[in-house]
Amino acid sequence: MALLQRVFDMIRVERRIDAGHPEGDLLAATIIHLYKQGIREEAELLSVMRAEK
Repeated sequence: MALLQRVFDMIRVERRIDAGHPEGDLLAATIIHLYKQGIREEAELLSVMRAEK
């Protein structure tokens, strides 16, 4: 869980998403989905999320 939280926090700050904003829910769901699909390394999750913008 700490891994997912770190990725979420980094991407949220980079995208300037305010805490509690609905866009944050979508961001969290996307990160969880990627993790469930087998992307388990922090660097890889960050790379995929940064490319997604």
